[in-house]
Amino acid sequence: MDFVHAVWTPAGDGPHPTLIALHGHGAHCQDLAPLAPMLAGGRLQVICPQAEFPLEGAPYSYAPMFTWMKRGANDRPLDGETERVAEALATFIDNACERYNVDGERLALMGFSQGGFLAYRLALSQPHRWQGAAML
Repeated sequence: MDFVHAVWTPAGDGPHPTLIALHGHGAHCQDLAPLAPMLAGGRLQVICPQAEFPLEGAPYSYAPMFTWMKRGANDRPLDGETERVAEALATFIDNACERYNVDGERLALMGFSQGGFLAYRLALSQPHRWQGAAML
């Protein structure tokens, strides 16, 4: 799956150390992107995928809002949804690593709230892949 996403790439030739940043429920791909120039002195590439499900009728917000997991009638994630989203993100990350000249030896995860939950899931399912992980 190719998620809508934001990318901040530092100056200079790659491959670049890269952070995959996953936003929380009710945010979008630009939510964590402003942190990019402040991380690692601006020498870190940051890729921010956007969750696929828009939230309708969100009060007090002019920005689009998204959630990572499809929900059922009881507003809980559908069975198997965590695994589906984690697999889709893993595929997206594989493709993004090729597309954006990522240094695969210097790849880390960060997630906020619902994005943090997914970052944990990815980090624990592929611990050899990640240089580090931060959950906010």
